[in-house]
Amino acid sequence: IWKAISKSFPSSQHRHSKRMGSFSHHCFAPPAMCPEPDGDVSPSRFSSVDLSYITQGETALQRALSILQQHTSWQTETLLDAGAVSSTALPGLGKVFRAEVVLAVPVAQLHRELFERIEQMPQWNPTLSRVKVLQRVGTDTLVTHEVTAPSPGNLVGQRDFVSVRHRGRRETAIYLVGTATHIEPLPLQEGCIRAESRLSCIVLQPLAGDPGCTRLTWLLSMDLKGWIPASVINRVLPQSQADFIKHLPAGQARGMQPELETHSSPFSSPLWPSSHSHQQWGKTVPTEQPRARRTPFTQHRASAPGMEWGICKLGQPKHPRALR
Repeated sequence: IWKAISKSFPSSQHRHSKRMGSFSHHCFAPPAMCPEPDGDVSPSRFSSVDLSYITQGETALQRALSILQQHTSWQTETLLDAGAVSSTALPGLGKVFRAEVVLAVPVAQLHRELFERIEQMPQWNPTLSRVKVLQRVGTDTLVTHEVTAPSPGNLVGQRDFVSVRHRGRRETAIYLVGTATHIEPLPLQEGCIRAESRLSCIVLQPLAGDPGCTRLTWLLSMDLKGWIPASVINRVLPQSQADFIKHLPAGQARGMQPELETHSSPFSSPLWPSSHSHQQWGKTVPTEQPRARRTPFTQHRASAPGMEWGICKLGQPKHPRALR
């Protein structure tokens, strides 16, 4: 998303804002709701702050589950070479994007890349500069800080995100849910703008009949902050989801070709109970454009973000301006 936006608005001057954005992914499931809890979740093990992270993640998870289970009308948002990303508008969240894809990679391998090896993500995600685990809460919850890579010519200010991440399981599926956290605000960093992930939910399920493949479903809703028009964000986010999937090292190693789907949702299957609690993860994509004059854009290929980090390459406006 960063590269795309920067190409859309070449300019001779820019300033870095000190605003920063947080993005998070975290979730916790009480034993009564999660048949296979990972690790000891006894309240006596955690401080009040730790429990606050857990509670925030659980709230985000339940919200995601509600969205996945309701009979919402999803509309195709972006047609890609291998499929599509759909979207719907929901109260309190605005536009929510959903990508569904089948990857020729086992669930365990994707799980390692998206959670256990989170600090190594910048090695395969070109839009990230740094990912640092700030705190571990038990074995399944992380508090992380992510910083995006500088855009070409620094035309678009860098973003950073403070995230709470939590993982959970039910039967053979793994859930990664996240939402922005402000429980212990990280000091603002010079030259960074902090955006927010309203909600992110990634579900990894082994493909029926082929455990070597994974059905990945990803819900994403975020507030990128800054001066980016909604019309641009609505083009950038779906393309960023598709590009992020293509950047996954697991997919590259297997020569995988993502097949984004818009038909039958996997959440109508027995794997998806009426209530649970697992999950986590999500990240953010920042991009910007002046609000004063909105000019038409032509969408091209996008370079992806790390799960929520990416920048779409858009056509240049007639009157380019610097972004922040």
